[in-house]
Amino acid sequence: MTSFVTYMVVHGGWLHLIVNVLWMLAFGTAVARRVSTAGFFQFSILCGIAGALTHLVLHWGEVSPMVGASAAISGQMAAALRFIFFARGTPRGQIPDFAHVPLASLRETVRDGRVMGFIVFWLVLNAYFGLTGASFGTGPESEIAWEAHVGGFVCGLLIFGYFDAARPAPDASQLR
Repeated sequence: MTSFVTYMVVHGGWLHLIVNVLWMLAFGTAVARRVSTAGFFQFSILCGIAGALTHLVLHWGEVSPMVGASAAISGQMAAALRFIFFARGTPRGQIPDFAHVPLASLRETVRDGRVMGFIVFWLVLNAYFGLTGASFGTGPESEIAWEAHVGGFVCGLLIFGYFDAARPAPDASQLR
């Protein structure tokens, strides 16, 4: 038996863990660079709890286990969408410094076609796994808790602004 927090450190196998780690590297890194370490953990745990609660509400009375950090990582992905698409171009194709990209408001985020395209693709992908029963493994223990992904994502999109630390851009004269 796990709690609303400890279920996030349990995974259904090596493939499940590897996919979560790769997804966290892709989105969690950008988010972690914008907030304190404690803030990153608090934010991630809240998204994970929101995912667990969403799954619980939609599967009330069922006894199937839910494991993994996917809801927390979905929240990190949603948080990253509030700034990664709003980064300005850099010289010679360098990766932008996401720690200093202004955080878009919720309104700006949902009005941006690139963000909405990503969200629609992500939701369709999750719906596919949820409606078809497709998974990365075999057996009922490998089913994807897509509802938890959606709960964590919505939570991350809505609450990240409370964790984001606005930082001034670095002085251009110090970059040379």
